[in-house]
Amino acid sequence: MNAPHVLEILSPDECRGLDDTIHALSDRWTRRSPDLPFFTLGAAIYLDAVAGGASGYRALARASNPLLAEHFGWLHERLRVRIEEELGEAVFFHEDFALPGFHIFGFHESYTKLAKIHFDEQYDLVEFGSLGTPSAHLSLTLAVHIPACGAGLRLWPIFYQDLAALPPAERKVKVDSLETEHHPYTTGRCVLHSGHQLHQIAPVPGMVPGNERITLQAHASRVERGWLLYW
Repeated sequence: MNAPHVLEILSPDECRGLDDTIHALSDRWTRRSPDLPFFTLGAAIYLDAVAGGASGYRALARASNPLLAEHFGWLHERLRVRIEEELGEAVFFHEDFALPGFHIFGFHESYTKLAKIHFDEQYDLVEFGSLGTPSAHLSLTLAVHIPACGAGLRLWPIFYQDLAALPPAERKVKVDSLETEHHPYTTGRCVLHSGHQLHQIAPVPGMVPGNERITLQAHASRVERGWLLYW
């Protein structure tokens, strides 16, 4: 999958209800920065497998999955079915991996500027064991609540394998020479992309105090059984 795909998942009323539920569970949010209003609801492989290793991530996933399943199981199932329809292959969850969870960003001046530019390589942080070695990967973001000024995904027209083939000294020069593409988020819609195209959370220069940016986050890795959906 080279270009991002946009999938309709939720109605505006469902997004508002989801927003209310997420805030009702604010005592279960995990603060991810001592200085920034950045929280998650649920375990996140790219954060928790770095901080606590694969075993720490799995422990947090097992601890948080029952809460997520209780309050958002209907959403997980709708997302699973919709992704299955899109890919034409089986999509499933697994108890060793975290269910899709949420990014919650409050207002901070730094969010009006540039975020980290990266590729998604979270699958290297854990072993997939009996599921088999993944052969492909996707990343998903479903917008639940976005600021009035908007939110989105910024992409560079270059992929991991192309950048990795360049000498290290040439990589920044190459990236700096490229024009970026902005893909705006719309509440209720899921953006599905490879994760291997260079990207970042698009800055939100119009964000003001009181604004929030809330998204459901997930990855999908293709293993022998089908596509494993997790975060």
